[in-house]
Amino acid sequence: MKKTIIAALAATSGLIAMPAAAQDATGTVNVNGSVNARCTAIGGISGTINVGELADATTGFVRGSFASTQRQNFTIRCTSGTVGLKVEALPLLSAPAQVSGYTPTTGYTARVNYTATLTAIPATGTDNVTVSDTSDATGFNSGNSGSVKAVGQRLSNVANNVYLDIASPTAEANKILEADASYAGSVLITVSPTV
Repeated sequence: MKKTIIAALAATSGLIAMPAAAQDATGTVNVNGSVNARCTAIGGISGTINVGELADATTGFVRGSFASTQRQNFTIRCTSGTVGLKVEALPLLSAPAQVSGYTPTTGYTARVNYTATLTAIPATGTDNVTVSDTSDATGFNSGNSGSVKAVGQRLSNVANNVYLDIASPTAEANKILEADASYAGSVLITVSPTV
């Protein structure tokens, strides 16, 4: 009987001492994100273009071309598949003409018009995309019906991938420019993500 009890105890202690089998908990976690369509100007869309002397030294009329550098470069980063360009040229006005209601002396003018051309370098291809506006025309982007000009693809991922040129100064025919050291104008530029 002692042998039976010892055998029974040995059998039950083996059952009690056996560890449980280990189990792993497993699963999958998905990771999602998004990129919004946006354009960012590295260093901003700003600057100053000094076109120099506006009047011809002999006649006093507006020069046929600007005397100095007429380009401003920008580095634009856009996440969208296509990009839209808008430009609006505002005339160069003498300081007195910048005040509402100013009228120049008969035979003189205090306004110089010009053409502003915004150019974008696309990511592929060799044809740059341009949009222009002339400050003597009426309305935003008047040279392009006021609409956004689509680049049709992504911008090239390089520095100075968008640039502004100022050219073709004009003024009223047979009018002498009024002397003023502070002729000022501006160009409004929009580079937008279009999808």
